[in-house]
Amino acid sequence: MKAPGTGASTSKSAAEAFKTVSLLWLISKRRVAQLATILTVLNCYYYSLIWSCTGDLTAAAVAALLHNAVEVGFVSWEERKRAQEALQRRAARNAQQL
Repeated sequence: MKAPGTGASTSKSAAEAFKTVSLLWLISKRRVAQLATILTVLNCYYYSLIWSCTGDLTAAAVAALLHNAVEVGFVSWEERKRAQEALQRRAARNAQQL
């Protein structure tokens, strides 16, 4: 007698499911890459507009640096927040186990 989940139809359906999931992952990755490209182009246009309006490359460079600093600060804030939440969940789990 065969073990459950080892038949040819199960293997075929598992292979189809894997293909579907991997295809969806590739499509979502492509969409994220397209969004990142569009945002980068818009940022470059914005900085060139600042440079054109002010006639000073320093103004565009400062705007780019400030924008980058805000993004880095936001990412590090998000990481700290996630780490704090993970610590709180771990502490709650440990308290329940005691």
